[in-house]
Amino acid sequence: MTTFAFDTHKFVKELTAAGMKTEQAEVLASSYASLLTDRIATKDDLKALETRMESRLEALEDRLNARIAYAQVAAVVALSAVIGLVALLDT
Repeated sequence: MTTFAFDTHKFVKELTAAGMKTEQAEVLASSYASLLTDRIATKDDLKALETRMESRLEALEDRLNARIAYAQVAAVVALSAVIGLVALLDT
């Protein structure tokens, strides 16, 4: 996963300038940095997911096409059998 450019030092400075204790600001900055790194998808993450999904869709399409081809062959065989039976019954 790609990490975000999150300036924890700047964040801590801004929080302490607004009146927050340094220790609290540091814990909050660390928590935010972890959250951003661990929980938010990046463009790279989404691109990797798209690639995996495309691959799976292609595999599913191949399987579906194979089943359709099998069904078509089965239909031709069944129709040939019916035609053959009709021809035998007409004689």
